[in-house]
Amino acid sequence: SNSNANASLGAVQPFLSIINNFVTGRTFGYAGLNANTDEGFGISSGQTWATDNTVGLNLRWSIFDGGRARAQYRQSKQQAQENAFRFADTRDRVRFEVEQSFNDLRADTRTIQTTSREVLSSRESLRLARLRFQAGVTTQREVVDNQRDLTQAQLRYARALADYNNGLSELRRRTGLDQIAICQPPKLSAIKPLEDETYTVPVPPEPLPPACSAPYPAAKS
Repeated sequence: SNSNANASLGAVQPFLSIINNFVTGRTFGYAGLNANTDEGFGISSGQTWATDNTVGLNLRWSIFDGGRARAQYRQSKQQAQENAFRFADTRDRVRFEVEQSFNDLRADTRTIQTTSREVLSSRESLRLARLRFQAGVTTQREVVDNQRDLTQAQLRYARALADYNNGLSELRRRTGLDQIAICQPPKLSAIKPLEDETYTVPVPPEPLPPACSAPYPAAKS
């Protein structure tokens, strides 16, 4: 667009051209009579060289065009500015999409960790509920509720893996990086994992006193 703008102004500017034409030639023919031949008089052959050099100047200048060249110049400049803004907008949009995919991928990683621990916790709760039911200290309803919670936890874990793999596909499509590997679902063990600082909830358990022994606040005088 900038080149077109300069070409539009160049159409109404003076244009000076220099022309140089150089021509050379050689002619074969008869030069005339020659008296020094054996027969006395005759016609002898010869050749002639000729050169011609022409120099010229041409000046072309469109003095008035009704403002057409200036209008085309402004139009091309505006198109160049529009293309610059469009390029910047596309660059920012691509960068935003890549950053959004990367942040979503990090969030999906945390979701996988959370849902996997939720599955392990639900399995432990179901195991304890079955033991209490076998001991006769709970009802069948609690076992069914724990089975439902375990199924929902497994569904959330599978959904987190699917979201993570979809995020990987989007990031690969937007960046062109082929080194990204698809997350394979690990096999979650039914054994309760060892508690560490990141797994333990820092809330100390408090004893629950019976309702008849609950202290009442002293009345204010």
